[in-house]
Amino acid sequence: MRHCIIAPLAIAVTLAACASMQAAPHVAPFPLSFAAGDPARAPVTADIAIARSRVEHFFSAPFAEAVNVMVPANRAAFDAALPAAWGIAPSQCWMVGVGVANQFFLLSPTAWSDHAQVCDHAGSAEEAQGVITHELTHAYHGQHNATRDFTGMDDLGWFVEGLAVYVSGQLDGEHAADASAAITANAAPTALANAWSGRYRYGVCGSMVAYVDAHYGRAKIIELLGATTQQQALATLDVSEAQFLSDWRAWVSSRP
Repeated sequence: MRHCIIAPLAIAVTLAACASMQAAPHVAPFPLSFAAGDPARAPVTADIAIARSRVEHFFSAPFAEAVNVMVPANRAAFDAALPAAWGIAPSQCWMVGVGVANQFFLLSPTAWSDHAQVCDHAGSAEEAQGVITHELTHAYHGQHNATRDFTGMDDLGWFVEGLAVYVSGQLDGEHAADASAAITANAAPTALANAWSGRYRYGVCGSMVAYVDAHYGRAKIIELLGATTQQQALATLDVSEAQFLSDWRAWVSSRP
């Protein structure tokens, strides 16, 4: 959902279309803005290209419109860049990125090692790639959702956040065992509206979307992009909430 970026002296950079998208009839540019002299410019630009390719490959279609990427150099600039209407500034120390349909704010990874500005992030290249792909998944999702920024969709957080965790590959790393651990600890959600909460939320929600992909197929995930309520999502899957949760638990428990 929402996470963060900006820079006063911005330099616009248009990413080249990914090789897999060269034949597409329309490829939206991704303008990028960095603070002058930010050493993260080159690696973040490369990460954006990789993330875009991964997201578009997952959905088998390019982004429908441009995503403006702003990379503020520090927490103060990051907070200043966030739209006041979102009401999330000053941002929490763990928040380093926010992605919606046409905007992606990213706190420059150069600031992640400063624990006075950032917590719960190691600042590794792998982690930065995961965060960037996660947030660009939100942007892609937002372009196919009437809300554009998931406002009012908290009860569907399991899909919104789980999708980003799954597409970004974050489910394959530190969150790989979260779902199984949650079930073992009797901490698995008993209602979908509560799935995006607690210490296991990343792995739990990511595994729910992985389950949808495995059981219902990629086409259903794409169809779910337009859902704005729990009722719509369950209707799309033609399953009750209780049955979905039961089937998900059984699927997680059956995996090695």
